Amino acid sequence: MNTNNFSKECFYDALISLCETSDYKDINVKEICKKAGFNRSTFYRHYTSKEDIVIQKLKDLIANWHSSINFDLGYVFENFVKLFEYFRNNCDVFKIMHKMNLNVEMLRMSFEYMYQNYDVYEYDKVFVSNGILAVVFNWIDKGMNESNEYMATLLSKYLQFDLIMDKNNKE
Repeated sequence: MNTNNFSKECFYDALISLCETSDYKDINVKEICKKAGFNRSTFYRHYTSKEDIVIQKLKDLIANWHSSINFDLGYVFENFVKLFEYFRNNCDVFKIMHKMNLNVEMLRMSFEYMYQNYDVYEYDKVFVSNGILAVVFNWIDKGMNESNEYMATLLSKYLQFDLIMDKNNKE
């Protein structure tokens, strides 16, 4: 790991550690630097704000996650299991994003991801992005008690509308 990546990881770890004992809104850059063991100039070489730490970490995680899924399969159980594994393994960053009210940023990244990797209509992308992330954040907020496979089954069901809509009750 090069020096830049090491210092970024230290800042991220410091922020995660501070969030365990303090409210995110009360944490400042000075505290993050002290906990990370770096000065403020090193911090500002990488980031403009404490929010940037989380956003950059999320971008890095998404880039790494892309390599683990099979884009040719699309919205299928196998990819959903990997999605929940990804969220479970990196839940700390998503919990902080949620505390920071950065869900809109996450939705934007999700939309960009689908735009780059799937050929679907714009409204479908909006619906799927919002729906998947709402389910994921609810699952994280409730402690991730359900298995990755169970959650993947739910998403698979939700994206097969004929299975969840009662055809006898159509208006």
